[in-house]
Amino acid sequence: MKKKRWNILFIAVITIALLVYIYCTNDIHRLKMVLIQANLFWIFIAVVCMFCYWIFESGTLYYTANSIKRKLSFHKAFKTTMVGQLFNNITPFASGGQPIQAYYLIRQEFELGEATSILLMKFIIYQSAMILYTGVLLGIKLTFFIGHISSLSYLAILGFSVNLFVVIGLLAIAYLPNISLKLATVIIKLLSKIRIIKKKEECIQKTTEQVEEFHTVFKLLMTKKTVLAKSIFFTFLQLTAQFLIPLCICLALQMKGQSILSIIAASAFVMMVSSFVPLPGASGGAEGSFYLFFGIFFVDPAIVAVALVIWRIITFYLPIFVGMFYCRVQPARLDQ
Repeated sequence: MKKKRWNILFIAVITIALLVYIYCTNDIHRLKMVLIQANLFWIFIAVVCMFCYWIFESGTLYYTANSIKRKLSFHKAFKTTMVGQLFNNITPFASGGQPIQAYYLIRQEFELGEATSILLMKFIIYQSAMILYTGVLLGIKLTFFIGHISSLSYLAILGFSVNLFVVIGLLAIAYLPNISLKLATVIIKLLSKIRIIKKKEECIQKTTEQVEEFHTVFKLLMTKKTVLAKSIFFTFLQLTAQFLIPLCICLALQMKGQSILSIIAASAFVMMVSSFVPLPGASGGAEGSFYLFFGIFFVDPAIVAVALVIWRIITFYLPIFVGMFYCRVQPARLDQ
């Protein structure tokens, strides 16, 4: 729990630094005017999109969980999703979400292996859908963004490539488990020789178990075509809801004459850049990439600054507070 508290403190420091930066680089009276003139209806719709994002993710969890053991209600799926949202946002690389979700599933009478399989199935579906969705947007709008901010666009390509590599790796393990395991063993041995990995045999054993488990889960997923189709559909809706949030904020701040597809693509590019920022909530990377990508659509920097703050409140701080409401677990149990 101490590590979690340090992460929360770090987030607070980044937040203060962001507000100070915006205050120092913009006219405070202009910022107030932008806020006063904002259309509250579109901000409300942005919040609704955030809730839709959670609901669609809960739908994916609900269908995948009940395909293994019919014991998870939609309300419990939503609660598990929100607890995952909290820990995703306060841990580097969103690494804390899945372990706490597994813990919550175990509390709902799922076995550890079942909980792991459910979350692994969900991860496979999300990664695959995200690559398809963002790949199409990159193909359509990459030239446009390279023409405006080439360096950051290349970072978005890098982020996409990393996620694509993850999907390729998952497919390799799914269809070529023996070759994948041999390759992983070679890498572990090399890392052991240069003393990056200390317990070589233990690491090889764990890797073998994980490859076998993943292969089993993938085969199970391929037999459940209806569940797979529904989960992919919900994941596409989930991503759409996420990408529509900045569009609603732009409309709230009186944006005119811009392509809706360009705004959605900018949202995807921000996600790609943020995906490999090794800080809680991708702090720093998320704000910086949003400011630069969406700065294309506004002449007034004060409007971009206000849009950034509203976007961060809705997509980062709101999930933390709602997740805290649902997270009613004692600190000692969380450590366990």
